Amino acid sequence: MKKCFKCKIEKELDEFYPHKQMADGHLNKCRDCARKDAALQLERNKLDPKWVEKEKERVRLKQLRYAKHPRTQIYKEIRAALSSGIITQKPCQICGEERSEGHHEDYSKPLDLVWFCKRHHADRHLHLKQAKRKKVEPMPINYYIQAIKATIPNNL
Repeated sequence: MKKCFKCKIEKELDEFYPHKQMADGHLNKCRDCARKDAALQLERNKLDPKWVEKEKERVRLKQLRYAKHPRTQIYKEIRAALSSGIITQKPCQICGEERSEGHHEDYSKPLDLVWFCKRHHADRHLHLKQAKRKKVEPMPINYYIQAIKATIPNNL
């Protein structure tokens, strides 16, 4: 339990944002008060014409960066290939879920996709992230799919 210095209400620790520099590792202002303060600051900023112009420019530059990013171009290519029928969306290759997402093992081959449901796509990225952190080669995609399939009971 921790007491918010702003609203003076004692709340559970998970009601406070993490903050490494605080003694207990959490901000001294609860999430609700922090959100209210952020909203008030945004409203104040919107009244300042200089801030509005800077924010418009920041957003414009951010959108340009995204538009020119190589992966954005690849995603555009995939959407075009899907709509023209060059490639078709398939069910998850692990569980068979109809709603699937395309996964790239190698972005240099933009139309070479492996189809996973949201859960198994996240699991694959977690596997890749852990392999990178441990500085080992990740399991090849075909072996990965077989290994995960082997852990799923047949009656599901």
